[in-house]
Amino acid sequence: MSSLLQGSLNQTSFKNVLEKVVQDQIEGILYLRYSDEQFNTKMLVAGNHIGAISGSFVPTWSSLLVPKWLTAQDYEQTRLQSTDATQAIRSLLQRGKLATQALGSVLQERTTMGLLPLLERRDGRFLLTKRSVKDGFITSGIAIADLLKDLQTRASKIVLIDPNQEYEVLQTASNASDLDYSSMEVLASLANELSLLEIAKRTRMPWDQLSMALHDLEAQGLIRRKNIVSRVVEFEPQVSGVVPQKRIRNRLIPGDLAPDFELPGLGGRKHKLSDYRGKKVLLRFNRQAGCPICNPRNREFIRLYPTFQASNVELIGIFGSSEDVMPLGIGLQNPPYPVLADPQDTIYAKYGVERSLWGMLNPQNWKHLDGIREGMKMDTFKNTRSGDGEATRMPAEFLIDEQGMIEQIHYHAFAMDFLPLETLLTEWSQVKPNDANENLYQLEP
Repeated sequence: MSSLLQGSLNQTSFKNVLEKVVQDQIEGILYLRYSDEQFNTKMLVAGNHIGAISGSFVPTWSSLLVPKWLTAQDYEQTRLQSTDATQAIRSLLQRGKLATQALGSVLQERTTMGLLPLLERRDGRFLLTKRSVKDGFITSGIAIADLLKDLQTRASKIVLIDPNQEYEVLQTASNASDLDYSSMEVLASLANELSLLEIAKRTRMPWDQLSMALHDLEAQGLIRRKNIVSRVVEFEPQVSGVVPQKRIRNRLIPGDLAPDFELPGLGGRKHKLSDYRGKKVLLRFNRQAGCPICNPRNREFIRLYPTFQASNVELIGIFGSSEDVMPLGIGLQNPPYPVLADPQDTIYAKYGVERSLWGMLNPQNWKHLDGIREGMKMDTFKNTRSGDGEATRMPAEFLIDEQGMIEQIHYHAFAMDFLPLETLLTEWSQVKPNDANENLYQLEP
């Protein structure tokens, strides 16, 4: 029978808890639970090592493995055939698709990035359940003593920013020049009003590097801190699992009812969103019908459409093009799902899908030039090179439940900022176990 250690993080830090794990050679599951739920983190620990970690600040396996260590196709196929990420990684190791050294490097990066933002937090509790967990380790794990030393060294070089801090981009930013890559990335993301957590997740930037970029931008007079209202409240043992979200301009947020609409598709047939009640809907706002950024993505969805259908998910794509241009662009791919024309941007406006020059200037786009070049070779682009005036349009993706309520929203911070297919195929569309049946070893779906 497992025993439990618990206490307040106001009286001891998670670093001290991990040091006790090493000192007493404890094996089990360590939960760090905060009053602000976005910081909640979970780890498998055994003696001197951390073997797995999950939390809001922990990058997904796919974002770190692809394309540096794995092809997207190898990871995607393996992940779809696996019940969880751990099983997928083990399968890749066994088949020689992934080297142990590469996996160790990625686990180190995930653990460091997940824990750096928590170093100064004291508004929560730790719970350490003693049980056998080594079966959940994919590798031998990360040495705790070395990890804590690295975290302390990195934190000592700069004052880490509170993840809840908000910033205003000043007019002087439009004349910014000679910024390094990281600072430009952060500036463009702030201009699109991303939270610091979202910036860290989408850029995969370590928290110390993000903090340094923010300090530099502030020192140059390009951004200014806003007064923030802390979400820290007295810790409650039972948490809701719902993190409050700020409403930005006319953008929607999870929990909103998806606005209904009626638009014409290929062949002139009208489609209403409400016609798809009873199914989950992945609603995707693209740029124009010939977009070299959107159409390679649409090609992937056409290929994966049977997988979505098997999970009772319908796909709907909206384009800012006229009905006569649609067949010359996306129509050439013969999509099996509805693709709809909204040339007047009426539905774009209803869903708060905007244009953004900062989104086009974001350096993250440079990392995807190969994908854009691929899209420019497609007939969908060659036939519609004049475009429809959607060059600065940022795409967006809405995950809508069977009752028409929005479960998740992804407004792009840069043109290629798509939701990972892994998220759509294995974390949202598939049925998940309830808490009572949760596999405690499964730290990431």
